[in-house]
Amino acid sequence: MEKMEPMLLTVEQLSQYLNIKRSTLYAWVERRIIPHYKIQRSVRFKKEEIDQWIETLKRKEFDPGPAAEALLDNAKSTLYNSPRKGETRPNRQGS
Repeated sequence: MEKMEPMLLTVEQLSQYLNIKRSTLYAWVERRIIPHYKIQRSVRFKKEEIDQWIETLKRKEFDPGPAAEALLDNAKSTLYNSPRKGETRPNRQGS
C-alpha cells in the first residue's frame, strides 16, 4: 500500500522539504511572504501551494542586449591583453 503525503505540512516538514531553517519559515509567515494557514496557533502549509509559489520565484533568463555584450567584450579584451602584475613581456626594441 502506497504511503499518502500529508495534506498539510508542518513547519518542521516544510523546512526539511525546502532545506531552510524553521526560524526562516516563521519569519516568512510573519511577513506573509509564503502561503500558509494558521489553525489556532499552529502554522500549516499546502505542498501544492508551496510548489506553485516556488515557481513564481524563478528568475527569468537575462538578455543583456548588444550594448552590454560589446562592453563585456571590450572589458575582456582589455583584461586579457594587458600585462599582469609581475609579468614581463619581451622587449621588441633591437632584440
